[in-house]
Amino acid sequence: MMKKIPFPTTVDLALTGKCNLRCKHCNTSGTWNLENELSFKEILNVLDELKKEKIFNLSLFGGEPFCYDRIFELFEALNDYPVRVTILTNGTMIDGTAVRYLKKMRFLEVVQISVDGSSSAVHDWQRGEGSFQKSLEAVKLLIENGLPVRIKAVINAHNYTDIGNMAGLALDLGLGGMDFGDAVECGRAAAFADDLRFSGQIHRVIMETVFALKKKHPDFNIGGTLGQKMEMLTDLYENGPGMGDRGTFSTCPAGQNMLSIRSDGKVVPCSAFWTMVCGDIRESSLSDIWNDSGVLNDIRALADEPLTESSAECDKCDYLTYCNGGCRAAAYYTSGRDLRGIDRANCLVFSGLHGYRVSKETVLSQQS
Repeated sequence: MMKKIPFPTTVDLALTGKCNLRCKHCNTSGTWNLENELSFKEILNVLDELKKEKIFNLSLFGGEPFCYDRIFELFEALNDYPVRVTILTNGTMIDGTAVRYLKKMRFLEVVQISVDGSSSAVHDWQRGEGSFQKSLEAVKLLIENGLPVRIKAVINAHNYTDIGNMAGLALDLGLGGMDFGDAVECGRAAAFADDLRFSGQIHRVIMETVFALKKKHPDFNIGGTLGQKMEMLTDLYENGPGMGDRGTFSTCPAGQNMLSIRSDGKVVPCSAFWTMVCGDIRESSLSDIWNDSGVLNDIRALADEPLTESSAECDKCDYLTYCNGGCRAAAYYTSGRDLRGIDRANCLVFSGLHGYRVSKETVLSQQS
């Protein structure tokens, strides 16, 4: 089994499950208890434990974190904790008051705002009428006030043709990059899966788009899962088949160096594995959960399990030695809750077996 570190280096904390939007891709909506959320004191107890264990990276999210009724009080309290804070928000509730409190935070790392299209026609389909303009105004307000901001888009079958325009919007705003992720089919995202899920052909178009984008704007940072996929395909084409050092299931941060805490106190391996509960901070310390959880230990054990033990098809794939099986949460929720299931989305991108892999010329041309 992969060597377990004494405590995670990053913790994600959902302050509340309440949200002012009803996004189609939300993987947490309807999956947790909003009637029994952590009190302010319990949240401070979590921060105390993080401080004791020398955890220096904290992400605050929801729901929508700005729906938390004591958010500004929490921002002030965080100044007493030596932890870099990332805030994940839809941005629609950020105003002058929010900016004043954000500017007083000593250890604010970045405010990540969700922007899922370059126009209201694209973005609002996914998040709700009027949300694009509010999110865009929040981005501009943060930039004007010198606060660190980054935008992220959840890419799906509806908005993938807008990727280039989204990057153009980021550039017009003066941002040096943006993140692109995809939905995990849990919560509301499962109900809208038919509208969100990619086909293999769409995957190829997406990857061709981001490689072309990188060639046109080489200094533009493409982060998130699409950025990771770009790096992984580049590794294959630069080094050749058989030269990687993987071939086992997931080495992602979930359960390896990170944990997520839901607002009802339940602990999960990451925010994508939203219903895979591995403990409860009202019953055990984070340290005990980290060390003793059978769920986490099962996930960690996957790092030593060859992909070929679960899929004969993997033996035929020239990408095998580079592969980590893709996102375990994505595979879990699309394969009937099978932790060793196939993350077909990644398989379509990386496996030449399915015929949807981007060509070597397309991948390497970004470097010319």
